[in-house]
Amino acid sequence: MSSLEFPTQLHHDAAETANEYFLNISAVDTVLIVNSCARGQGVAESDLDLAILVAPGTSGKEMKKMQGAWES
Repeated sequence: MSSLEFPTQLHHDAAETANEYFLNISAVDTVLIVNSCARGQGVAESDLDLAILVAPGTSGKEMKKMQGAWES
């Protein structure tokens, strides 16, 4: 993970957890932090917004399965 400055330790820990989780899935290409935290403008009340980029050809069914597993 890059040297982003997160507004709280919880934001940092959540980003690390998501990164470790998704990068262990072969269909995942990149985990991006987006919006205020990515711009260095996050505050303690900010959401941690992520974009998960998958490999070309990954089916919608497979993406829904990944999302469901992450949410559980």
